[in-house]
Amino acid sequence: MKKFIALQAFCLATMILMGTSSAQAATPTDQFVTNEVVENNLIVSKIIYKLDDMLYNYMKYDYQYDKEDRITEKTAYKWSAEKDKWMPYYRIAYTYTSDKIVMEYGRWNQRHRAYDSQCEKTELALTKENMPIASRN
Repeated sequence: MKKFIALQAFCLATMILMGTSSAQAATPTDQFVTNEVVENNLIVSKIIYKLDDMLYNYMKYDYQYDKEDRITEKTAYKWSAEKDKWMPYYRIAYTYTSDKIVMEYGRWNQRHRAYDSQCEKTELALTKENMPIASRN
């Protein structure tokens, strides 16, 4: 039960972090529709469509998990109408140890055609019950 509650708390903290890092400036009239691809009860891909009389591709997220169903990577893509394809935007890698969760953010560098190695890093310390207790950069 404690492990389940810890996982819920971690998921909430992760969703807040992901939501703030992927938030876009939007007017109140913007409306979005989400389509999720679920495999084995885990979201493996999510496409966000912008609704403006029609649906338009907007953002796409791909997720990877470890054997314990913990997220290990989230990759974001932005739609390019010009190129008519998804373009890499950023990636967050998650690493787990017994006492912390490390999240590393890398932005896509088009010139190098890779994610920047100069990324932001956040660590969430865990209690003995696997509950996140602090953040330090």
